[in-house]
Amino acid sequence: MGADFEGIVVATVERAPRSVEAMGQVLSYLVIERQELRSRGADRIELEANRQAIVAMQWQLGRALGEQHGPRLRAGGDARPV
Repeated sequence: MGADFEGIVVATVERAPRSVEAMGQVLSYLVIERQELRSRGADRIELEANRQAIVAMQWQLGRALGEQHGPRLRAGGDARPV
């Protein structure tokens, strides 16, 4: 799983994970990858590709959580995590 930018491999999300847990794991991996990119002085192209992957995963995770917890919130239920 990765994209090649001028010989530099950057992780990408090619297939959306199906569970909230899997999305959280992918997001964690992308954040760790970003820290590694920064520590080795990665260029703007690598950092931007990683940032876009993080934003996309955060968006997917937010939607998935909204779908999981949305009905309860719309019904006036308790908004706190269980």
